[in-house]
Amino acid sequence: MAAQVERKVHCVDESPAVSINQCRIYVISPYYPDDTGRLRPGLPDVGPCRDWDERACRICFDHARVRKTGPGFSLMVARCITHKKGFTIYPPGYVPYGRQPLAPVAADGSLVSTTCGAECFMGTYFDAALDAAKQRAWPHECIDGNLMPRFPSQIRHLTNSALLLGVQPGLHGKLRDEIAQILSVGGQRLHDGAARIEHQPGYFGLGQAICGVLDAILPATSLFERLAEAGAAICLWPTPQLWDPHHKILRKSIFHRIRTRSSPV
Repeated sequence: MAAQVERKVHCVDESPAVSINQCRIYVISPYYPDDTGRLRPGLPDVGPCRDWDERACRICFDHARVRKTGPGFSLMVARCITHKKGFTIYPPGYVPYGRQPLAPVAADGSLVSTTCGAECFMGTYFDAALDAAKQRAWPHECIDGNLMPRFPSQIRHLTNSALLLGVQPGLHGKLRDEIAQILSVGGQRLHDGAARIEHQPGYFGLGQAICGVLDAILPATSLFERLAEAGAAICLWPTPQLWDPHHKILRKSIFHRIRTRSSPV
């Protein structure tokens, strides 16, 4: 295997890989029920285009994006009238084009599971790894009336999860350590996970290595933010920008500084 994996851009779902230009804007905002019970996000005062020039953003609601899969409710698409740029507002837990949540969080960003270890991630994108670690392979063929994803999807989820969590063999050591710091996990655990996959490259080895990292991630309010930033570090999706409705700011993740700080001398 090559000494370093190229930073290719993938989207963590069933869709084929897309270029960074197709999903280069990734805005996250908590969704809350309105007076009718419909989940809607706070409309940001500024957009991700705020630094394009010196003109002030003018943000308005454009339309509701109905999805067949995902959080189970329509996502708001906002538009900056000034810069003529639209962008989808994703709820916490979801990434561009993602069909399953990345972390066990509700639409407002609160944790829905406080279980420690890999089992905390039941019902998320990491279900593929949880099943693989127990040698539960998804079906290889479709069965009439059975909507369960098939084995090729499980392998795709495992591959993307290994990249996201820094256990994919061939990653540059500095990148692996960067991901470890973002996730607040010991770097040796990621290196050990990569070694395990090299010696046992099948779906079981992938699942075990991924769950080994998940076991070390503590459930906290920052859980999704850490995972979203780790995915951006490996170019699975763009750098997330988070709307804080209480402070009225659109900010990058607090873990983004780990990626942008100067290298030690």
